[in-house]
Amino acid sequence: MGDPMPLDATSTSARSELAALNDVIRSVSAERDVLQAKFEPLVGPAQQLLALIAQHRIGLKAIADEPDDQVYTAKLLELRDLERQIDRLQPTVDMAGYKDAEYALQQANSRVAALGVRHSELVFLAAQEAVERYLEAVVIPAYAQAIQVRGIADLIGRAIEARGYGTNPSSVALHIGQQILDRVASIIPAIRVPGDREAAEQFLARLADDPSSEIDPPAGPTEWMLGDIVQMDQPLPDGSVHINRAPAEPEPLTTMVVNTGVNPATDPDAAWWQFNPEPAWAPTFMPSPRGE
Repeated sequence: MGDPMPLDATSTSARSELAALNDVIRSVSAERDVLQAKFEPLVGPAQQLLALIAQHRIGLKAIADEPDDQVYTAKLLELRDLERQIDRLQPTVDMAGYKDAEYALQQANSRVAALGVRHSELVFLAAQEAVERYLEAVVIPAYAQAIQVRGIADLIGRAIEARGYGTNPSSVALHIGQQILDRVASIIPAIRVPGDREAAEQFLARLADDPSSEIDPPAGPTEWMLGDIVQMDQPLPDGSVHINRAPAEPEPLTTMVVNTGVNPATDPDAAWWQFNPEPAWAPTFMPSPRGE
């Protein structure tokens, strides 16, 4: 396996495009700000004139259906007053300039909004690339080290468990080995580490302004909690004494060679008596000679 990718690796397409887009957004936003500055002085007088014209139109519709002559006359006077206000204000208002500035500002805002949508998409893509670099440079080596550290305990459990089999099996070895393996396997899923959502949000905000930003690894000791894990109890008593083993084979008989000094070819009786000094059938007395 090769070396982890450094955090300052060559810029990827999303990060490069995001940096270029930030320049475009700054330029378009500056143009929009200029249009906004031109538009704002025209807003007040133009809106005042438009409000008077709208009020005059409403009054004309209302007076047309008025049956009461006195009310009609009063409303008519109000309309005349509105007309005089419009006549005084209209020469001071650049309505054409107001409409042109309003249209130009709307176009600039629409362009900024469209660029903002693409900007958000590129932030997500650049964040994905940053996460990939972080995984390669930080997470994978850390996990590899954790697995290596954990593997020591796992292999010890397997070595003990293996001693429960074979020619001299041990139930205690089987029990302890399995307990170690179960406990080791249960630790990683049981570890709980509090996350830092604020740090993640801060990274995304930082990345939006500076596409070269990288994910900062946690600094200092990490707080963690341990959930339910397999507990190891006392070892079982040795039950190997109850294993049904075959009885031990008897030791082979040893043939003793005795040097009697008797040649059985010349003296067979002496040889027989040498190996059978007290035969079970031998008489316990000698009979008297006949005729005595």
